Amino acid sequence: KELEIYLKLENLQHTGCFKVRGAFNVLLSHDSQMCKEHEVVTAITGNFGQGLAWCARNLGYSCTVVVPDTIPQTKATALVKYGAEVVRVPFTDWWRCLEKSRVEELPDKVFVHPCAET
Repeated sequence: KELEIYLKLENLQHTGCFKVRGAFNVLLSHDSQMCKEHEVVTAITGNFGQGLAWCARNLGYSCTVVVPDTIPQTKATALVKYGAEVVRVPFTDWWRCLEKSRVEELPDKVFVHPCAET
């Protein structure tokens, strides 16, 4: 018997991963006026940061991604490519952002936690 197999090729997303869906979901779930006025910020080095930056740009939002100062330049460049403003901080400060779900230096921006909300 022949079977039909359907594949969902997440690698064909704009950023090359499935994180775009989660990022769009988070941004569309938040009060859009609040995101648009205050901008969004996250603290992550990988695919979610890229997905959030890409989605924010496509929704007309501004996005800042806080990264540890140890991040490879290639990752920072990819974040900028998708529309993020990249802010490098010492690793302990970056980790604090994740623990507190906010960036103390950017209190007016809507913090999007890379794990808790997607």
